[in-house]
Amino acid sequence: MKILVCVSEYYPFGTGIANVAYNIVEDLKRMGHECVVCSPTGPDIKLGSGPLIDRWAIGGLLQFWDLVATCLNGDDYDVVWLHNPMFIRANPFRHSIATVHSTYYDKYQQRIAPVPYYALTAALEKYCLKKTAERAVFTGVSPMLCNDLETIGIDREKIIFIPNGVNTVAFVPPSNDDEKQTIRKKYAIPPTHRVLLSLGRVSDAKRPQTMLEVFDQVRAAIPDLTLIVAGGGEMLEETKALAAEKHLDTVIFLGPVDYDTVVPELYKCADYYLMTSRSEGSPLTLLEAMSSGLPSIVSNLPPLLFIGEEDCGIVVDFNDEQKAAATIIGYLRQENSVQAEKARTYAADHLDWHVITAQYLEQFERLA
Repeated sequence: MKILVCVSEYYPFGTGIANVAYNIVEDLKRMGHECVVCSPTGPDIKLGSGPLIDRWAIGGLLQFWDLVATCLNGDDYDVVWLHNPMFIRANPFRHSIATVHSTYYDKYQQRIAPVPYYALTAALEKYCLKKTAERAVFTGVSPMLCNDLETIGIDREKIIFIPNGVNTVAFVPPSNDDEKQTIRKKYAIPPTHRVLLSLGRVSDAKRPQTMLEVFDQVRAAIPDLTLIVAGGGEMLEETKALAAEKHLDTVIFLGPVDYDTVVPELYKCADYYLMTSRSEGSPLTLLEAMSSGLPSIVSNLPPLLFIGEEDCGIVVDFNDEQKAAATIIGYLRQENSVQAEKARTYAADHLDWHVITAQYLEQFERLA
């Protein structure tokens, strides 16, 4: 099968969407399928501008997708795989599947700053997705995203849920305690501390200040606790300032870190994964943490509820910081090694990229 993949970012340039597309493309290639990737950085076809997307967001995305519509011939391929497409004009591809990783609609509903920007982009997104739907079926990476698509106006019969996946070979628990302690020494973490890890963009959607407020209360009850915050973002400096103001000397800010070398070892040196977000699709970092054998402490968002349902951690209402802190304190005082094992098992059985690729391939074959 010959597959055209159109995506606004692609590994090693980019994060979530880039990694999802890359892992599935590599799996498909190993199975003998021909994949041609079009993105602002290639590797096969270069269209649009990554810097323009970074600088102007929706403006750069609209330019990229307009070039996709006008420069590529879908008839040369058996199927075209689109990631978060934004076609102002008609979808030019007869055999296409559109994967939606997140929506501006959700960000607007959550009133994430800047609200006027997300109001505008949500309206544009609705228009563009309806244009895409004229000649495509959709996949959403979480049940909530599938519901968002239906609310936006996509026919439910055209929407399929396929979750994101994880490389269960790259992301594994530490082989022993010596390995964990060796990594901790690199970051000057006391060997007796329990470590919470937060990995991702430090932005309004992630509620980093709420995270610090809750951590401050938890640490007052459990002093031997370290929080690692890895990732850059527009709220990094003010979050650092808040930590300094509160004298949170056991919070370690690493800033942006290398995905291939540093990220796997951060999971290995941690004891729990912490996610205080108020908007999420299907976060790869959470799946990586599970594959690494970490129980997770997550927000009570619909895409994250499976953590509690599968007994892989706890779901917390971070809208009430005092209650959230009390819940986490009680949880950390328990023995949670069984949940660590369940997290790893769930990732290996249900979220390995080979499992997810098979689900996409089934849809591609139906369209071809």
